[in-house]
Amino acid sequence: MRGCWLVGTAALGVLVAAGSAGAAGQGGRGAGAVPVYRMAPGAQEVRGSGSATGGPLLRPGSATYTDSVKPGERKYYRVELDAGSSAYVSAVAVPRPGATMGTRDGIDVVLEDASGTPCGAGRHRTFLSAGGAYPVADYAERVVRPGALCGAAGTYRFAVERGDAAGGDTAAVPVELRYETGPAARPGDAATSSGSWSSQPPPRTRRAATEIVGGSGFNDAAEIRAGSWKDQLRPGETRFYRVSVDTGRQLFASARFAGAADDGAAPYVISGVRLGLSNTARGYVMNKTAGYQGRDATLSLATPPAGGPAGAGTRCGGCASRAGTTFR
Repeated sequence: MRGCWLVGTAALGVLVAAGSAGAAGQGGRGAGAVPVYRMAPGAQEVRGSGSATGGPLLRPGSATYTDSVKPGERKYYRVELDAGSSAYVSAVAVPRPGATMGTRDGIDVVLEDASGTPCGAGRHRTFLSAGGAYPVADYAERVVRPGALCGAAGTYRFAVERGDAAGGDTAAVPVELRYETGPAARPGDAATSSGSWSSQPPPRTRRAATEIVGGSGFNDAAEIRAGSWKDQLRPGETRFYRVSVDTGRQLFASARFAGAADDGAAPYVISGVRLGLSNTARGYVMNKTAGYQGRDATLSLATPPAGGPAGAGTRCGGCASRAGTTFR
């Protein structure tokens, strides 16, 4: 997100080493059912409206809201925007861990004015459920800059729509909603993360990995810094980690999923492992996946330099990002 959310030191060469499903199931902390996404403590339950003229009011700041959405359902919420702040309204959709979702299932989010004109491009996140669904998140935004849409202060509507669940789980999916504001964009901000930048990670230091337990979602994500970290994931599980990146710095992250302790007969799962990145406002940045058949697999990602104050990096790879890893 914007540079005013950038904190801490640059996280370079972060390694999240995910243990095997076999190791996780041998009575250690990985035993038991896969944990579900933990909603924010004190989150307020609301019911979105089926009408574009209604819906509960979402307030900016630390407030978090919860709702649920059925297949094919579109729900509306109201937000009050001023004329000087950029706005980011996010939705996290949380399917049941390991659930099989329809191939066209997912969520769409959009921010509109009273006439139905979108304030920016709508965002779509599919559940990509081959091998089991996982939480997906993105936001709709109103960025204040010369010539931008929805520049006037007033009441706007945020819509969350779920896709077609045919062939998959038809149960309502819980959603977590947040509304955050940031400073207006300034002239020249777009140059903050433009220009040449390297996609090659710096050399890794050879040191033992520190054990860590990732969170179930954005609200309990474990903080990691530059270095090597080791965790354990079970099939169908996603774990979240919080990474802080300084202005102008890049994030290089890799996740090595170790081989499973089985007899070698594990089925091949398309997109069986995943390394994803969201920014601090829960906006989608990037997603890396790979097939998995119980053998070592490594995923890596590199981001452009993080934007500065009110910088261009609304979807940049820095800014106290959350990195989620999934094993299926």
